[in-house]
Amino acid sequence: MEELRFNFRDVFRSARYAFSAKKIANHFFGLAAAYLIHEVLVYLSLTTAGIDQVSTFWKQYGLRPVSPLAMGDWPVLTQVAIGISPLVLFVCFFVSSAMVSKITLEQLKGNPFYSIGDAKTFIAKRWVSVFGTLIGFVLIFILLMLVPVTVGLLGKIPVVGQFITMLTAILLPLAFIVGLLALYQILSLFISLFFAPSVVAVADSDSFETIYQIYSMIWNRPWRIVIYEELLLLTKLISTSIWAIFCLIGTTLVLLPIRLLIPADMAQIMGQADVLTGGLVSKISDLGLFSSWEYVFETTDLESMPLKIAGFFMALTILAIFGLVLAYLLSIASVGNTIIYTVLRYQINGENVLEEEDIAPMETTDADLSDEKISDQTDANQTDMDQAGSGQDETGQSETASADQSANTED
Repeated sequence: MEELRFNFRDVFRSARYAFSAKKIANHFFGLAAAYLIHEVLVYLSLTTAGIDQVSTFWKQYGLRPVSPLAMGDWPVLTQVAIGISPLVLFVCFFVSSAMVSKITLEQLKGNPFYSIGDAKTFIAKRWVSVFGTLIGFVLIFILLMLVPVTVGLLGKIPVVGQFITMLTAILLPLAFIVGLLALYQILSLFISLFFAPSVVAVADSDSFETIYQIYSMIWNRPWRIVIYEELLLLTKLISTSIWAIFCLIGTTLVLLPIRLLIPADMAQIMGQADVLTGGLVSKISDLGLFSSWEYVFETTDLESMPLKIAGFFMALTILAIFGLVLAYLLSIASVGNTIIYTVLRYQINGENVLEEEDIAPMETTDADLSDEKISDQTDANQTDMDQAGSGQDETGQSETASADQSANTED
C-alpha cells in the first residue's frame, strides 16, 4: 500500500502515477472512440448534402476534428453532428476516467496487477452511478426551481394572478433559502464534473451516495478543493508540456535521418500529411522545430501512390501523437482527482480508504468458556453412552449366537 501524507503534497504525485501505460491507454482509447464517432457522423451528414460538400470539407479539415465554435456555414445535419461531438467526448471521458480512477485506487492499495479488463468489469456495473450523479443534481435543481416557476405561472392568471403574487410575497424569506439551495446545486453539479468518476471508483457508491459525498466535500472543505485543484492544474500544465516536448523531439529525431537522405520525398509526404490533418503540421512548424525543413505544405495532388500512402500514415501518426499528449493530460486529471478525494475523505471523516477493512475478532467471555466446557462434557458423556450401548449390543449378539450353536449341537 502506498503511504500518502493526506495533504496538499499528495497532489503533486499525480503526474507520476498518471504516467502509466494502462492509464494513458484507457484515455487514449476513449479519445479514439470519440474521434471515430465524430468523423463518421460528420462525413455521413455531409453525404446527405452532396459530394461537393464532402470534397470541400475534406480539403479544409481533412481528418482533423472540428470544434463547434468553428463549424462554419455547413449543412444543418453537419452542424448537429459537430454540435453533439462534445457530448460524445464527455461520455467517453467519464467512462475512461472512472476506469483510471479504479486502477489508481487499486495501485494505491498495493495491487499493481489490477488490469484494464477488471476496470471494464467495474465500470459495467457502476456506469449508471457515474452519470446518474449528474442527472440527480440537475433534477434537484429543477425541483427547486419549480416553486418560483409555478408562482410566475399563477401570477399570469387574469384578475386573481395579482392576488396570488401578493400572497406568495409573504414567503419571500423562504424563497431566498430556495435560491441559495439552487445555487448550491449548481456548484455541486460543477464539482461533480471533476469528482463524480473518482467518488464512484473509490467509494464503489451508487448515485445517492455519490451525491452525498460531493455535498460533504463542498460543505466541509470548500477552500481545499479550490487550492488542490489549482495545484493539480499547475501539475497538468508542467507535466503535459514536458511530455509534449519529449514527443515532438522524439518525432524529430526519428524523421531527421529520413529527411536528410530523401529530402524531396519527405517534403511531399509531410505536405500531404499537413493537408490530411487540416494544417496541424504547418502549425507545428510555426513553433520553430520544423521551420528549416522546407516542407511543401500545399501539396494536394501527388502523382506517386507510395508517397500518398506514406502521407496518409504520417497524418495518422501525427494525430495519434496528439492523442497521446492529450491522453496523458486527462490521465493526470483522473489520477489527481482520485487522490484529492482520498485526501479530503480522510480529512473529513478520518477514513483511510486505502486500508482494507479487517474483521474484528469476537471476544470470548467467561460465560462462553463455561458454555463451551459444558458442551464438551456433554459430548464426552454422549460418546461414552454410545460406546456402552454398542458394547451391550455386541454382548447380546454373542449370547444369541452361543445359544443357537448349543441348540444345533443338541439336535
